[in-house]
Amino acid sequence: MWGSAGERDAQFDAPAGITIDGAGYVYVADAGNHRIQKFTAAGLFVTAWGERGGRPGQFDTPWDVAADASGNVYVADTKRHRVQKFDSHGTFVLAWGTSGNGRGEFLAPYGIAVGPSGSVYVADTGNDRIEKFDGQGRFLAEWGGHGDGPGRFSGPYGIAVGGNGVVYVADRHNHRIQRFDADGGFLDSFPREDGRLDEPFSVAVDTGGNVYVADGRRDRIVKFDSTGAFVSEWGASGSARGMLDFPAGVAVSSDGRVYVSDRDNNRVAMYACP
Repeated sequence: MWGSAGERDAQFDAPAGITIDGAGYVYVADAGNHRIQKFTAAGLFVTAWGERGGRPGQFDTPWDVAADASGNVYVADTKRHRVQKFDSHGTFVLAWGTSGNGRGEFLAPYGIAVGPSGSVYVADTGNDRIEKFDGQGRFLAEWGGHGDGPGRFSGPYGIAVGGNGVVYVADRHNHRIQRFDADGGFLDSFPREDGRLDEPFSVAVDTGGNVYVADGRRDRIVKFDSTGAFVSEWGASGSARGMLDFPAGVAVSSDGRVYVSDRDNNRVAMYACP
């Protein structure tokens, strides 16, 4: 566990999305400080970049972060309604998107993920849809729309892609995770028990296909197996060790460690996979 409230290195103001690259480095979207921070797997600070603003490399409440196989880092620059791409050192590469509901436009995108082929998936939260792009920001596909039926959303926040290309979406206000193929074809949704999730904010998938959900309003992490069946859960409201206060992001390393952005405690928690 590391972090505290503040603006210095390894301090946070409402840490949100979190991801792990192929080399094991951990990236945290430090939303309230309008920056991305990079750490070793053990939580040692490496670098940070960003400040509040609208120019390339600046952010306004970046909520999520993802990395591709080459180490490039993609940021959902939520209140600027765009995606920014950087190299692994934080050097700006490109940006795309503007406010709107057309192809390649966004309305407060809260989630971002990269698939095994390098495609970039964005949870376009305000438009209740998912948009798919290539790594250069070229539009490929979209799906969704507001509703509670299969393939529809009510506040899609978190998004993850498994090693097999299956896309997982944390459908916050529908209290569920939905699964799709790489082109947006609906596969299924879970949990199948009412009340198992309250408001899922983030989702992650491990190498075995197990699914981890940051159930933000209940201050816990919920684990499901690859079929969507409940496995376990942990966490309780509070600030003591092992407790959580609005877990907003979750990521899983290749060796099975679970990292959680504990937003209102302004820290990152790390767990051995239960």
